[in-house]
Amino acid sequence: MFKRFAKVLIIFFFLPLTWQICTRYDWAKRLENATMDFRYWLRGDINESKVTQRMPKIIYVNVDNAAINFMGEAPVPLSFYAQAVYALTNLGKPQALISDILFFDKKYSNLVDKQRVYDDERTCRQYFENSSNVILGAWYNTFGEVQQPFLQHEIPFPLIYKGFTDFSLVKNPLHPSNKIVGNKIKTGITNGDSIMNVGSTIRWVPLYARTHSQIYYTLGLEILMHVFKVSHDFVNIYGDDSPEEKYENNFRIIFLNPEGEVIRKIPLQKRQLMEINWFSSWSTTKDQKVSLIGVLKNYEIIQSPNASKSEKEHALAFFSQFNDAFIFLGNTYEGTDSLIHTPVDVKKVPSITAHANLFKTLYSEYYVRHFSWIVELLIVFVLNFLVAIIILYSDFIKRWSRLLMVGVIVYFLLAFGLFGIFDATVYIACPIVAPLGCLLTLSLFGALYQMLVERKQRLRIKSIFGNYLSPEIVSTMIETQNNPQLGGVEKDITAFFSDIQNFSTFSELLSPSNLVKLMNEYLTAVTDVINQEGGTLDKYIGDAVVAMFGAPFDLESHALHACVATCRIQEKQRILREKWSREKGINWPQEVLQMRTRIGLSTGFATVGNMGSSTRFNFTMMGDTVNIAARCESGAKIFGVYTLVTEDTYKTVIGESDILVFRFVDRIIVKGRTHPLSIYEIVGLKKDLQENTFECIDIFEKGIQMYLRQDWSEATKLFEESSHLEPLQPNRDVGITTNPSLIYKQRCAYMQLHPPALDWDGVFVMKTK
Repeated sequence: MFKRFAKVLIIFFFLPLTWQICTRYDWAKRLENATMDFRYWLRGDINESKVTQRMPKIIYVNVDNAAINFMGEAPVPLSFYAQAVYALTNLGKPQALISDILFFDKKYSNLVDKQRVYDDERTCRQYFENSSNVILGAWYNTFGEVQQPFLQHEIPFPLIYKGFTDFSLVKNPLHPSNKIVGNKIKTGITNGDSIMNVGSTIRWVPLYARTHSQIYYTLGLEILMHVFKVSHDFVNIYGDDSPEEKYENNFRIIFLNPEGEVIRKIPLQKRQLMEINWFSSWSTTKDQKVSLIGVLKNYEIIQSPNASKSEKEHALAFFSQFNDAFIFLGNTYEGTDSLIHTPVDVKKVPSITAHANLFKTLYSEYYVRHFSWIVELLIVFVLNFLVAIIILYSDFIKRWSRLLMVGVIVYFLLAFGLFGIFDATVYIACPIVAPLGCLLTLSLFGALYQMLVERKQRLRIKSIFGNYLSPEIVSTMIETQNNPQLGGVEKDITAFFSDIQNFSTFSELLSPSNLVKLMNEYLTAVTDVINQEGGTLDKYIGDAVVAMFGAPFDLESHALHACVATCRIQEKQRILREKWSREKGINWPQEVLQMRTRIGLSTGFATVGNMGSSTRFNFTMMGDTVNIAARCESGAKIFGVYTLVTEDTYKTVIGESDILVFRFVDRIIVKGRTHPLSIYEIVGLKKDLQENTFECIDIFEKGIQMYLRQDWSEATKLFEESSHLEPLQPNRDVGITTNPSLIYKQRCAYMQLHPPALDWDGVFVMKTK
């Protein structure tokens, strides 16, 4: 029995999982890359004339051996390159000129004439300052000592998936020097991802790098921004704030127009990367190639006073071929370190072709799409299951065994065919190595029971996720193997309601995108605190948050945890206000910088469980305790406080701990009820309060006693005294217009003019919800 179980476990769990884990190692990545190279070979060159969007005209200007010989001995004067850029942009009138040639500050040997270098840089800058639509390469020097003789610093590329998540520590890339190119030239990053590429072949490139000061985009993406006339202010990186790797396939770059409408969505892998779709090899590309020497000589003819008219006309005709083209200027001469390996070329080719093909990928939206790690694992499991049936039960299901084998073969045909062969617009990189490796090793094992168990459990998890949001609930359902059903139970809980003060006011002042950004950040902060204190999120209602403490699972001291959560939320909001006030790029209105949250808590028995229809339901709560919590939240405004709790909550907490400070606020009858209840304000955590706050509470409570005795004059004096000690003061603290002392001072003045009945019991009746 044990041996049979071990076989089942190996075949249906460890085998597929092991092969999928292997895909994270370099040897498996190299094999998968080899299958990608084969897919490119099967596909051949993309026929750009049949691309849905008319592809832009691309011309390569090559710094070849002839050009190097023409420009002279090393170090080659940079002014030659700048002169060519000036000539191409002013005489050729291209859409843009792109180059990955380095125009950085360099260290030169003492044998080099420093005056010559200075004159060359000054001339170079003059040319660049009179050139337009130029995009040059910025670079992270990640090659260590190889570049040390030439460059001054070594700066690793900030790959987020490798842990570069503290952007305040990330340095800027090496830029073209201002003294060489001026300060109006656009730049784009030229790095590939050496880790994901697993070798020298360029496949993956990071589309952006977030640093302590700004976001830098890759050269290909900068070109696309130029095409769509989109500035950096209208480029959003969706999901960049999330640290959860499980959401990595949801990351994307979004282009917006000035009206806030999305005009382009660009998917990302691992939060930052894209795989280049190579349209053609360097040797077979239909894109025109021109030698830099032709540019320099024809420009020399145009500038020469001795050139004939026909020679100048011929030179101008030469430059006319660049009209409305995208010019890619790169090194191709022998010995340059700007040559790379690609999946479609046998020999090394100029690195500039990688940026051109990335631009084509972005422009055409012919993205190479990859499945998530989980989906790939599922594919391996399914194929493993089919072949296991064929191997183990072929004698019993002869009629189906061939059909199942055909299904497996069809997958591998699809894996190659879906890469631009069946449909020239679809490029899906189906996994090959893990499925094939798993199937080849499957013959070593002989049982399939555990695979069936795992498959059944995954289906149950999928079903449960459709009805539950809480991970804890999902785990419980799996462990107990009980499917969720409609119904509820009565439990002792603490209900939580929160709402933003004057939300409708500042929401009208924000654009939709900024409102969404603001609310996502705020709701994330509130939800994180609730989760950390053991609460369970019920729902969001606009800006409101509804939660419960003590359900669906028992939580010891749930009232205490809920009260501590309110203090932490108020502190978190203070931190957010300070952050928003310092935030660059968004000019938040004053109403946002004064944002406050009102919270209501109520402890008692409530019905909790699955409520809704038989086909769609939520885990939620209902009952008098829940309604009172909602009334406490809305009633906080009347008393000038920001956290109100019921007497049950207050008594439960003070019986368990003294870390919180409360004060009695009033006895009220909320709308919809007939019996009064006492309500208390959570002033804060005792350790965080100042001495004058405790003095304020003491004087305020004496004022309440005078108020209940109907000694309006004495109560007014006490409330006047406590109002100056209140922790929240109007005209001092942001978003504060009143406080409990001022409210009671006004109420005493009203009572003096309109005395209550003789049998008045001090209860305040709320007229609204």
